[in-house]
Amino acid sequence: MLIIFYLLEIIKMNILKYSCAVRKIFIPFLFLTQVIACTDNNSSASPNSSEDNAIYAYIAAENQFKVIDIQDPSTPTLLSTTATDSSFLVETFPFGAIVASFSQFGNTYLDTVSTFDPENPVAQNFPSGVPFLRVTDMYYDQDHVFIGDEYRGLHVFDVNNFGLEVSILEYDTMSFTKLNDDMYIIHQDGGVNFSGLQKYDFTNINSPLLIASNGTDIDATSYPTEERTHHSWIEHDNNFLYVANLADKKLKKIDPANLSVLAEVDIQGHVTSFAIESGYAYITVQPHASEPTLLTGDDGIKVINLATMTLIDSIDLTEASGVAILNDYAYVVDTNALHIYSVASGILTLVISYPDGAGMDIALGKKVALNPLNFTFVP
Repeated sequence: MLIIFYLLEIIKMNILKYSCAVRKIFIPFLFLTQVIACTDNNSSASPNSSEDNAIYAYIAAENQFKVIDIQDPSTPTLLSTTATDSSFLVETFPFGAIVASFSQFGNTYLDTVSTFDPENPVAQNFPSGVPFLRVTDMYYDQDHVFIGDEYRGLHVFDVNNFGLEVSILEYDTMSFTKLNDDMYIIHQDGGVNFSGLQKYDFTNINSPLLIASNGTDIDATSYPTEERTHHSWIEHDNNFLYVANLADKKLKKIDPANLSVLAEVDIQGHVTSFAIESGYAYITVQPHASEPTLLTGDDGIKVINLATMTLIDSIDLTEASGVAILNDYAYVVDTNALHIYSVASGILTLVISYPDGAGMDIALGKKVALNPLNFTFVP
């Protein structure tokens, strides 16, 4: 069955690789109306760190999107579950969350979910189809929403009306982040003429200018298994870049000027999610029996001291797959539970394991301030 899975992946990728279409999504008045958490589970983390009187964990759990009240981290409460299609990534956005689907052969590329009423979220389906194949990473700033695609590069949407502006690079995009107005993208082209990390000037969003490359130290390959895609992740701490590199199981500290590797540390497993907060990197890792490259390694949460680039804590879990940090707490999901840890100097102390919070990915958000009407995609 796994051989058939990979053959279908290759066939569909090749069929759709060379066609393109433009689709628009309209979500009026949404992007100015939410206060969100300052630390997310990967490179879409927002710089907005304002506080609010309600905090939620958003969890992607294959056929469900869960909203959990974590205002008191010691007593999480499941507020709602919403049906989704093979969801495996989730990110906080001003209207609530975007939940990405894994299946290329289903009908869903992603769902946007309004959490104005967290007990009754409003999910809006964005159907799959050219040029959208599979989400790998998500990020937004004051002007644009960026959605990485495993096969079709980087899709750039206008932040005000969520209309697609352009699909650029035409490369397989794995992960990306923005630092000092430059975009850093882990990607490769279809012929693997380039595979690694590149730095771009995005002043002209329609024609990014390549500034620097590192094609030797970074694993830019995607490894789709039965339920998710595995790949390297990139983040920054406002000074340096950090790549949780998949193939060699290392966290690499990168000079943002020339993309050279300054230091690295063994994280003892294959990354599934990655967050940075207060000088520490929190990385979930897991092996996977059906992918030869991912067979070995630990399954759990790792903590790295970024000042010394040393592993300082490690806790075993079961298919660990998502992490987010907020207010001295780490929120980690695996197939058994949402595990909430207090954090002191990077050391994790378990507060509670909450079975209703089990899932594949997690993001943190605050209360949505405006009830979104006409929440509609227009192809």
